[in-house]
Amino acid sequence: MEDYFKEHKEQSNQEKEETKNIEDFLASPDMHVLFLNYEKSLTYMFNFYAKQETKKITREISKDLSSISFAEFIRFGYQTAITPAIISTDEMVIIYRVVLRERKENFDRDFRDLQPTYN
Repeated sequence: MEDYFKEHKEQSNQEKEETKNIEDFLASPDMHVLFLNYEKSLTYMFNFYAKQETKKITREISKDLSSISFAEFIRFGYQTAITPAIISTDEMVIIYRVVLRERKENFDRDFRDLQPTYN
C-alpha cells in the first residue's frame, strides 16, 4: 500500500494542483460576473440536459431531476459544440469524473463534520 502511494504521489499532487487552479479560476471576479450575467441561461441549460433521460423517481424528486448523468453530460458537450471544438471527449470524461469525485469528497467531509465527537 505504501508503494502505491509513493508511485502515485506525483499524480495526486498534480490533481490537487489542477483542482486548486480550477477553484481559483471559478472564484475569480471575472467568472463571478459571468455567472451572474448568465445564471438564468446556464441554469436553464443544465436543467434541460439533466431531464433528458428517464430516471427512477424517488422521494427526493428535486434531487433526482437536478443531477446530470454521464450520458447527459456528454450529450450536452456535443450539442453545444463544446466537444470537440473546445475540448475533446476524453477531457469531458475527465471533467465528469473529477466533479463526481470532488462532490463525493465534499459529501464525505461534510458527513464527518456532522458526526458527534466523544471525549
